[in-house]
Amino acid sequence: MIVERPYRFLLMLIIIVMVTGCDYSGRLDEDDSQVWYFLIHPSDAPDGSKIVEYNHTQNEIINEIDLPEGMSSPHALAYDGEHLWLGGMGNNEKLYCLETESGNVVQQYENIRTEGITVFGGSIWFSSSNLRRNVWLININSDGDTLQEIDTELIVIQDIAHFQDKIYYTYNDTNEPVGIIDLDTGDIEGFITDAALGQYVYAMSVHEGYLYIIDSRGEVNYLRAFDAETGEFLQEAATSIDGWITAMAPSY
Repeated sequence: MIVERPYRFLLMLIIIVMVTGCDYSGRLDEDDSQVWYFLIHPSDAPDGSKIVEYNHTQNEIINEIDLPEGMSSPHALAYDGEHLWLGGMGNNEKLYCLETESGNVVQQYENIRTEGITVFGGSIWFSSSNLRRNVWLININSDGDTLQEIDTELIVIQDIAHFQDKIYYTYNDTNEPVGIIDLDTGDIEGFITDAALGQYVYAMSVHEGYLYIIDSRGEVNYLRAFDAETGEFLQEAATSIDGWITAMAPSY
């Protein structure tokens, strides 16, 4: 194909912009290494449904962890510094505690359907719509005993995360909002209206004062970062992880 001289520069500029748009080097602190666990759903998993440990700074996969047998719709993931916590929305789903290297099941809790898990203060919080009209936040201890329940009055929650005695949640809507639930009062308030530029948000995490989401745009999963206190957008960077990321957890 012959390209006239006036259009060559424009073509080169378009190519440069396209390549730059998939640059994975954007990080909040380039002196630190960002390592994430990403949960890949089987309905869009080019390399298979699994938990992927991904070094975002170096753009390399460190480890791939198989999901427990029989798990049909993995949607929730958290990391407590020692173990991974995994949940799903399939029928007769379980909440799992897994070894990080092997994925071996350390403990499991029966009949829990969830899209969001966060672990802190020695207990587990998860969002659940089991046999209920609205989504509830449920807090259990390591024995599976219920410690607290909060009726969120929300129809659906895609993911939850913890920061400063509050639960952050996200759900799919026109503007992909992120909201906050006060654990003391149960009050709900909006936080980020336009969290994503793509079609949906399913994965969210809060770590060291930053709120992160996965923004799926086309075939590229972008990691977007916000200030967890103000909601200010900070920056984004493409990842090289393919498929539907339904949950994420920092491992650094």
